[in-house]
Amino acid sequence: MPLVFACAASHAPGITGWAGAADPLQASRYHDAYRRLGDMLKASRPDVLVMFAAEHWSNFFLDNYPAFCVGRAAHYLGPLEKSLNIEQTRVVGDPQTASLILETCFESGLEPSFSDELRLDHGVMVPLHFFSAPELAVVPIIINALTPPLPTVRRCHALGRIVGEVAERSDKRIAVMASGGLSHNPGTPTAGMIDQRFDQEFLRDFLANDAQRLCAYDSSAIDPAGFGAHEIRNWVAAAGAASNWRGRLLAYEPVPGWSTGCAMAVLEP
Repeated sequence: MPLVFACAASHAPGITGWAGAADPLQASRYHDAYRRLGDMLKASRPDVLVMFAAEHWSNFFLDNYPAFCVGRAAHYLGPLEKSLNIEQTRVVGDPQTASLILETCFESGLEPSFSDELRLDHGVMVPLHFFSAPELAVVPIIINALTPPLPTVRRCHALGRIVGEVAERSDKRIAVMASGGLSHNPGTPTAGMIDQRFDQEFLRDFLANDAQRLCAYDSSAIDPAGFGAHEIRNWVAAAGAASNWRGRLLAYEPVPGWSTGCAMAVLEP
C-alpha cells in the first residue's frame, strides 16, 4: 500500500538535553510542534516507521563509514548519550521490512550496507521521545552526512524513491521520517551561528518537493551552512519516498542555544 505518512524534523541534542539554553518561547513552540507531529504520525496508524537519520560516531568511524546502512535488527538500544535526558530504552525493529528494502535496493543497483547491531543516538531517539509510541516498529537507515566522501544528494533521493516503492508493495502501513538539519556547525568556532537564508531556501525546495532543485544541492551549496547541514540528505531521501506529495511547514526556529536552525515539516498527498 502507499505510504501513510511522511515528515522531517531537526534532532538537535539540545532539544531535550539542554532545553533551557534556548529562548523559552522558541523551546515551547518547537516542543509543541514535535508533540503535534507525534499526534499526526499516530493518526496515520503506521505499522513501521522508516527513519532516514544521521549518526554521530556511535556505530562507525573513519576506518569504516558506509554511505548508507539499513538497520535490520529486531531491537535497538538507545539513546547512547546520557546528556539527552531521555531514559534508555529498547526500540522495536522490523527485520522483514528492512530486508525488503535491502533486496529492492540491490535489485535497483543501489547497494547499502546493513547491520543487525546498530546503536541509536540522538539522531533517532530525540524524535522517538516526542512520539511516545514504544510499540511502533522502526527501521533506521543511516545516511553518511558526517565524513567525506558523502553520498551525492541525488543518490539519497534515489534511496528514498526505493523506500517509496517498497511501501507500495508492502502489506504494512509504512511511514517515513527524515531526522536532522538544518544549518548547524556544532563544536566549531562558529557554533551557534545559523544560516537562515540557507534554511529558508532549502525549506522552499523541500515543501515544493522539487526533485530537480533538491538534487542540485552539492557541497559548495551546503558547506557554508555548517557541516551539520549535510543532514539535509535525510530530508531529500524522505522527499524521494513521497515523491508526488507536497510539504507543509510546522515549525522553524533558529535557536542559537541549540546551535541549530530547527525545522519541522510534513509531506502530504
